[in-house]
Amino acid sequence: MQRYNPEIHAPRTGWDRIGIEMRIEEGYELYVDENGEVWTADKKHFAGKIRKEEPVC
Repeated sequence: MQRYNPEIHAPRTGWDRIGIEMRIEEGYELYVDENGEVWTADKKHFAGKIRKEEPVC
């Protein structure tokens, strides 16, 4: 998992953006897993999903 960085990780939908912002406001450090899901560090609380870039053929 890598640390969530709003500079490079774009929330997938508006609902995902709200969930991620809420967790940040609650003081959690967020991390992105290999599926593009955003979790708290202990992977106890789900925050949202990010857009994943698909390779272009």
